[in-house]
This record gives sequence, structure tokens and C-alpha cells, in this order.
Amino acid sequence: MRAKDVAIAAISTSIFAMTMIIVSPLVIVPGAIIFYIPAAWQLLWPIWFGIPGCFGIFIGNLIGCYFKGVYGISALIEALGNSLSGLIPYFTIPSKAANPKTKKDVLILFLTFLPGKAIGTLITVSGYLLFMPWQTAFLYVYPAYMTFDLIWQFTVGLLLLKTITPILRQIGVYYGVYAERKR
Repeated sequence: MRAKDVAIAAISTSIFAMTMIIVSPLVIVPGAIIFYIPAAWQLLWPIWFGIPGCFGIFIGNLIGCYFKGVYGISALIEALGNSLSGLIPYFTIPSKAANPKTKKDVLILFLTFLPGKAIGTLITVSGYLLFMPWQTAFLYVYPAYMTFDLIWQFTVGLLLLKTITPILRQIGVYYGVYAERKR
């Protein structure tokens, strides 16, 4: 692991943890709809920061869980689910879709991001059911919550992707998805 990778992991960890602790979640409808700010990083970190960014999601999530009062195996499962939501798209997003210019590129980006998000969510929900069964009432509103979360996460992520990516490329921090790295 290069020094640049360690620095990227540290920066992405601190940003993920900070947003998880300070501004997340912003509750819109109590118990049903929240703006989970760190969820947008699950789309962006694999594109911007690659594997070190996904590692940052994992560590940042553990730190955030500690401050939210989620400990032990539940925190590990949540961190694993969220980091897989980023790591799987890192390997599946085509290089053209990582820099979307057309509606087709946006659709490809969404469709290649969706399986990782679904697997990560399934792991996180399974962890809640197994280790925090008192939260099962949340599952009644979970489909609506996830639909809202996915729409806003992708919309905000796409806007940030189009505006911040050129800056990250210019300063030499942009990592790129696997398809870009293997070229």
C-alpha cells in the first residue's frame, strides 16, 4: 500500500465519520424517511478513491457507529454492509459510466451501482435482525425508506460526481474504478 493510498483512506474515513456523526441522519418523517448523508459517499468513494476509499467507508462507519451508540457485532455488520455497497461497484462500474456524459452512461452507472447497494443493505438489515431484533418494527417502513434513500443518494451523488471529479483529477487525488485502473 502506497503512502497516497493510506492518506486517501484516512481522509475518506474522517469525512465519512464526520458526516455520520454530525449531520446524519436528518429526519424528514420520524421512523420512515431520513437523509442519510454518508450514503452518497457509497457511490462516490469507489469512483473517487477506489479501494482505499472503501476501506475509509468501513473504518469511518465503525467510528460513526461508536458515536451513534451502536457497538460490537452490530457496528461491524453495518460497517461491512456499507463498505460492500461501495466496494462491489468499484469492480462493476465501467470506466465510461464513472464519468457519465449521456443518459445511457447515467443508466449504466445506476444499474451497476444497484447490486452493490442491494447486497450491502441485505447484510446490514440481516445484522439488525440477528443482533438488534427490537428494531424489526423499522422493517415495515424499510422499502419506502430505501427507495427514497436510493433516489436522493444517486441524485446527489451524480451531481457531486459531475462537479467534484474534475477538481480531484486536477489535484491528483482521483483514484478511479477498477475498469479505469486496469487500462
